Amino acid sequence: MPGLLDRERIIAAAGFNRWLVPPAALCIHLCIGMAYGFSVFWLPLSQALGLTASKSCPDISIVAELFTTTCDWKVASLGWMYTLFFVFLGISAAMFGGWVERAGPRKAGVAAAVLWCGGLVLGSIGVISHQLWLLWLGWTLIERAPMSAFDSVARRTEQVRSSLMRCRCRADAGRRRRCRCD
Repeated sequence: MPGLLDRERIIAAAGFNRWLVPPAALCIHLCIGMAYGFSVFWLPLSQALGLTASKSCPDISIVAELFTTTCDWKVASLGWMYTLFFVFLGISAAMFGGWVERAGPRKAGVAAAVLWCGGLVLGSIGVISHQLWLLWLGWTLIERAPMSAFDSVARRTEQVRSSLMRCRCRADAGRRRRCRCD
């Protein structure tokens, strides 16, 4: 008997409510789209220590800025996270794409969800402790890398949904259900 997350369990049984699939795909796509809305936080994060006005250190290098706790981060340094989001998304898609296909969408989705949540927690610790390197590590590498797995699961979910929507089923006189898929 296959385990709960095994690939063999991804085939829906008869009577499966196919309308459960689109909300799941929507939730996954909202997690993926978080990178596009992240720029809303750049200005508040650039004033995290000064609150009303930025506490800047004028001649600080990017390496020193990664570890400082006395100066606010520059918006440009926070903007690098957007670039790193998509760099790590592409790298992880190349590295883990084969595993996602072998393991199946359930394992990939659970692994991606655990890493995504862990990355958000680690990035939040970076904000609290005012460590830019923790913010970058959590919110770019750990939180973004599983998004390629999420994306693969979401695309697979959309394929399943569209194939389910193309099937037309009806009950015949003997109360047997017959389905015809286009």
